[in-house]
Amino acid sequence: MPKLLFSETYPFEAKTTINDTYERIFTFFGGEVEILERTETENSDLMRKEDLTLSNGYQLTLIVEAKPEEKELKISVYRRFNPKYLEQLTEEDIDLLCTLAVQRSLKFFSIEGMPPLTKEEHREEEQLSYLIPKLMIATGQATATNY
Repeated sequence: MPKLLFSETYPFEAKTTINDTYERIFTFFGGEVEILERTETENSDLMRKEDLTLSNGYQLTLIVEAKPEEKELKISVYRRFNPKYLEQLTEEDIDLLCTLAVQRSLKFFSIEGMPPLTKEEHREEEQLSYLIPKLMIATGQATATNY
């Protein structure tokens, strides 16, 4: 599932419009964005889905869902994955990502006498530990069985 950026629920009486939703997205990104491309992917009495491309490069999926039993309107905005672009990455691109991740992870090796990792550093170290094996498998430097 794509990453949820934000979700809000409004009572039907609030009369929230799609333009209000766009304004909320603009505010979420600091107000300095605009919609470059908008594609409606679903539209029914209870749900509307749109794929949006913003001027800051973000690709989003907007879901507006009517919930008649709760008399609410739920608005959710997700960051949209772009598999078509992923197909355009070269072996060199992925190898570079792997190399950069490995180099960055070296910063977190424990050396006697060094202060312990901060929470942020520990979180980054965990993320890199998750990412590096996947990149190494993708670049042919490892297999799933030896990681």
